[in-house]
Parts: sequence; structure tokens; C-alpha cells
Amino acid sequence: VTGFVGLPLLVGVKDAKIKGVVLPGAELTFDGAIIHEGSGYAIAEAKGYSNGKSVCEARLTFSLTPYPNEAFRKIMIEMGHKVGIAVEEHTK
Repeated sequence: VTGFVGLPLLVGVKDAKIKGVVLPGAELTFDGAIIHEGSGYAIAEAKGYSNGKSVCEARLTFSLTPYPNEAFRKIMIEMGHKVGIAVEEHTK
């Protein structure tokens, strides 16, 4: 999100729907996309799945806050690599 130039902080959730039960131990995966970015905010739509079924969805609003320092930014980029984000594609 945001080319790793700032930290996205969750500030709002709209149109949240819970469509199914996910019990402890079940695998939960998410798909999402940024639908707007600008003026210090980003809006994303996300859906959660368990056992191939959609179990939740929401529109999320993030405030984009500058990283406190370059060392913190590097840690976030390393974390992106660990969770499978193609960081190079998203780094400005």
C-alpha cells in the first residue's frame, strides 16, 4: 500500500458483512484491492474466505502516516517480503 512511503493506519470500516462462521483452527484468507488513494488516505475493498466460501467483506479506510524513520520503513519492507508481497512492484 502507498509504495511503502507511509504507514497505513486503519481509521474506518464501512459496509462490513459477516456471512459465515469461522471456527478456531480454520484457515482464513483475504483478497483485497485499493480502490482510491490520495489526499493522505487510501480506501480498500477486502473479502475473507474460509474453505473456498466467502465469509466476510468490508470497505476499509486508511490514513497514510509517514514512517517515523528510514529504519522503520526498511522493517516494513522486510515484513512485506516475508508475507509474500511483491515489494519491488509497490515501492516508490
